[in-house]
Amino acid sequence: MIRLLQNDLKRFFNSPILYITVICGIAFILRPLMDIHGMWKLYTPMELLAIPLAISDFTPFAALFCVFPFADVFAREYSSGYTLFILTRKSSKQYALGKCISVAISGGVVMGIIMTVTEIICVCLAGTKENVETLSFLQNTIWAREGLLSIWNGNLVLLLRVFIAVIFGALWASVGLLSSVIIPNRYTVFIVPLVVYQLLWFLLNGLPVNPVYLLRGDSANIPSLEFLLLVQVGSILLCSAVSYIGILSRVRK
Repeated sequence: MIRLLQNDLKRFFNSPILYITVICGIAFILRPLMDIHGMWKLYTPMELLAIPLAISDFTPFAALFCVFPFADVFAREYSSGYTLFILTRKSSKQYALGKCISVAISGGVVMGIIMTVTEIICVCLAGTKENVETLSFLQNTIWAREGLLSIWNGNLVLLLRVFIAVIFGALWASVGLLSSVIIPNRYTVFIVPLVVYQLLWFLLNGLPVNPVYLLRGDSANIPSLEFLLLVQVGSILLCSAVSYIGILSRVRK
């Protein structure tokens, strides 16, 4: 299975779609900063970061960026018959588990890169250092309630934002894989996660499990960082488990 994972990840990192997705994601999330380009020096890194996370065109389509590079891999392989070739050398269990892991990694990598680059740019553009007053707008968030804002002048929060973005990416890539297992069509992988994401955003408005809140991590309704991680990791495991069973069912027919 290690060899199978290596091959999948090699295909993922060698695909131009990965880099196109990352570039487009960064462009989408940073667009609001262009509207205030003359005032960057008046903001701290955390304040600059709050702007694209709150009002960018990236947030409504975040799930799509997670699935676009690689979540359709099973649909492509199954539809083309390539799975039959793989299964002559690997067991169906290895194949199913490998797909669940590689797809989750792909979504995490995409979101991790986008968030990391966004934070680096915000740090470079900001002209004001963080202090107690500049961080006051985050006082109702988990970052303040758990005493994280005072660590490394808020830099720990920047690292944790990247981490939760990785988890978010892994979750929605896993949702994409699950949709392709249910309906083995690569276009389903792009449509279903986006529709589900939008519906949950609307239906769960104000609730701590709203997917947008889980991405940003700045809603006062989120009780703790542990809650945020538990919900998303639990969802990844659930989607992966159902995908694993579904893949086995399809390839063993």
